[in-house]
Amino acid sequence: MVILGTFCLYELRYKPDGIIAGAYRHTNRALVEACRSDFQQLYASGEDFSAFHARVTGPLLRVRREGSAS
Repeated sequence: MVILGTFCLYELRYKPDGIIAGAYRHTNRALVEACRSDFQQLYASGEDFSAFHARVTGPLLRVRREGSAS
């Protein structure tokens, strides 16, 4: 989704191969505000990227590198 201020949002659609297929435009203010509120809650509950990387991605990359070195 792409939210533009408080007046419009676009619901992006993709083909199975990941290529964008278009978008639906929504202008219902109640819907836009509900989506904005949901995104704000998700963002607030999210983890800092560097902390996530150190906890999840970094260890996976180290294991992968160590496995390819053998």
